[in-house]
Amino acid sequence: MTRTIRSRLSCLTVCCVFAVATFGAAAAASGEILYAVVVSKRTHADAKWNRVVDELVTKHKASVVEYQKDVNEATGELRRLMPRYACFVAQPDEAGRMFVIGIHRLTRQMNDDPYTDIMWGIITGYTSDDALRIAKTKEPLIIRKAAGGIVIPLDLFDEGICYKETSKNEYVEKKKPGGPIEQKTGTGDDAFPLAKVIMERKPDIFVTSGHATERDWQIGYPIGKDKNNKGMFWRQGGTLVAVERNHKSAVEIHGEDHPKVLLAAGNCLMGHCIDRNAICLAWMRTAGVTQMIGYTVNQWYPAAGFGTMNYFFSQPGHYTLNEAFYLNNQSIVYELETRFPKSARATYKEWDLAKDHTILGRMAETLGYTEPAPEIRDNLGLLWDRDTLAFYGDPAWEARLAPRSLPFTQELSSANGVYTFRIRATADCTPGRQPGMIFPQRLKGIEVTKGKEMAPLVTPNFIMLMKAGKFEKGKTYEVQFKATVADPSSPVLKTATGTIL
Repeated sequence: MTRTIRSRLSCLTVCCVFAVATFGAAAAASGEILYAVVVSKRTHADAKWNRVVDELVTKHKASVVEYQKDVNEATGELRRLMPRYACFVAQPDEAGRMFVIGIHRLTRQMNDDPYTDIMWGIITGYTSDDALRIAKTKEPLIIRKAAGGIVIPLDLFDEGICYKETSKNEYVEKKKPGGPIEQKTGTGDDAFPLAKVIMERKPDIFVTSGHATERDWQIGYPIGKDKNNKGMFWRQGGTLVAVERNHKSAVEIHGEDHPKVLLAAGNCLMGHCIDRNAICLAWMRTAGVTQMIGYTVNQWYPAAGFGTMNYFFSQPGHYTLNEAFYLNNQSIVYELETRFPKSARATYKEWDLAKDHTILGRMAETLGYTEPAPEIRDNLGLLWDRDTLAFYGDPAWEARLAPRSLPFTQELSSANGVYTFRIRATADCTPGRQPGMIFPQRLKGIEVTKGKEMAPLVTPNFIMLMKAGKFEKGKTYEVQFKATVADPSSPVLKTATGTIL
């Protein structure tokens, strides 16, 4: 029997390509469990928070994994179940930095390879009602309208407005599909205009950079002597509030009637749920944020935040935000494993760079750097970013960009235990990201037999071509490998971008 998965990839200026199959969330009647809800015993026993667990169980026909105090206690049961998705339901006081770091690390411990085996997310909220709203969201979000405090490629959207973080008063705007992207001049006080955009124009995605803490987002980013104070977003009693730069006026932000995703790609600490008054919870509660990524630490290296954003934008319509988050993290792990094998498995417990500026120096010493070296920044940065970006929301909820033109197709077929990953180029393209695909079933006994020149990374869960090179129009590129399905009783999962034939 031959099975084929067909999908398409896209590019911006160059092809930044990295494919993934989107799995359905329904649990199998037998064999592989597709979705697990992981929750502490305390939260599971809380009647209000248990509603969130029950909603996810009903929605996804999920299994429940309970732990006492430390999320790492769930490792053994997750390893037994091997779900495709895991949602970690947590109260705010449980969902801090080490919780996020712990999830990153435990989901890489499902087998012997260093890569993440489970696509995951965290559902929390200022109140259990906020978490329940996120859990109940079912309708997929097709992202067409964008906004933010950093300029993003508005050609990927039907409309959008973005304020420049490095300019006093400039912003760009696209008013309609196919319309021009206009350069405009504002007042330089961006908090109220951005609040108005959220409430009136109802963007599907909001992107931030600049300065931030666990309590606020400072919209501008200082360049030289220019302090570039452009106002801020603040949280007050679980409500997101826009504050003018003179701090004399403020307005509450309410966009909870429209689900959206938030990419805090370039901010320090905005994803750190330090306590119930964290700004990430206010984004969820009154701004309608249903999924988000954000750093739980100070951000100084671009691999996790901007890496996820680049994956998401480089293939419009191809995969969900959670898939972009997952795949980008695997690229970080691969780079550590191949460039810095001696330190690739290193782990750390200290992350508060704001309070202790010597952390990076001590990390460098533990890695064996006794004097400056050009590779130190990358080695430390990749380790810093690997475990510290949080993903909030139901990982199986589909939020993806509206499809745009795509330059080549890819397919995965199998016959008699031989799998072929095939790319057919319909245009000249230089991949900026590794082409790849998540398998419809987990595999084992993998042996690559063709296409080794493209450095294929083949794990039980996915294939990635780490050195794909340039694709030429009209040509076909193949990798072949032998493998067997790890659990033949597990379902063959359909993708959102194609059909298994």
